[in-house]
Amino acid sequence: MTLLNNCPVFERKRNSVRYSDAVRSQDKRKCLPRNMLCGTCDGTILAMMHVMTKHVLIVEDEISIRESLVELFTSDDVLVSAAATLAEAKSLLFGGQRIDLIVTDLRLGGNRDGGLQVLAAAGLVHQDTPVIVLTAYPDDDNRHASDRLNAAYFLEKPVDLSVISKLAREHGVSSALSPVDEAA
Repeated sequence: MTLLNNCPVFERKRNSVRYSDAVRSQDKRKCLPRNMLCGTCDGTILAMMHVMTKHVLIVEDEISIRESLVELFTSDDVLVSAAATLAEAKSLLFGGQRIDLIVTDLRLGGNRDGGLQVLAAAGLVHQDTPVIVLTAYPDDDNRHASDRLNAAYFLEKPVDLSVISKLAREHGVSSALSPVDEAA
């Protein structure tokens, strides 16, 4: 038996890093936290949209930073999607899902303005979604371009995860760090 075959919920959630291990399992109970079944796909997976309250998109080409950010936001009430390229990010942005917070690197691989393109795309379909821009190149031109495209925050790398956690919490998105951890 192949799980997730032709499931519309899974197709929309394919980029979710939270369930990448669970969906490989042949035992559907391992895919179903809290024994919840998805009516949309006959109980083969949990319809994450039904229980996830927030959705965070991470756009970062550097794998160690991307994984740290994914780990920061991964929790029971947050769906985390991750993209390493501009193309992946655009696919997720235009995929029809609500996104509550976007964290993007300014430069994506060889694309110097990849993060600005993420901001522009987000402005088309997610106008009210706050975007946190991370960069190792914090010059005034980049800052002004980010401001023009309505970035909520422009942060210089390296960034303390507690800062990102605090900013996310201000927009109603929880993280793995508690307020006590942030204060330390």
